[in-house]
Amino acid sequence: MTVAGRTCQIESAAAAYALSDTPRATCRYTVRVWTEAAGAQLSLYAGSTLLCALEAGESGTYGATFTWPAAAINERSVRIVNGGGAAVTIARAKLESGVVATDWSECPGEVHS
Repeated sequence: MTVAGRTCQIESAAAAYALSDTPRATCRYTVRVWTEAAGAQLSLYAGSTLLCALEAGESGTYGATFTWPAAAINERSVRIVNGGGAAVTIARAKLESGVVATDWSECPGEVHS
């Protein structure tokens, strides 16, 4: 499962990403975003359902691994919400099945020849 890899700036509003695949309830997913903002308070939502809070990682990344809840199985997009006061620029976002975060790459459907 991938999300569109675009740059967006978010404040208290959310950055929305369309899902390329239908999520499966009770399956594990890993999300990682790249940002230069230190101390951001980022969360991932599907509709009104909180999927996870993202934790600060290495080299400007935030991420988490979570189980997709059955309540959000019909959602076709996710939102990254900034709960902090300062503006945050998300340079890349990646949501994938499994528990291992991989390096960022463009969504195959968005690569132009």
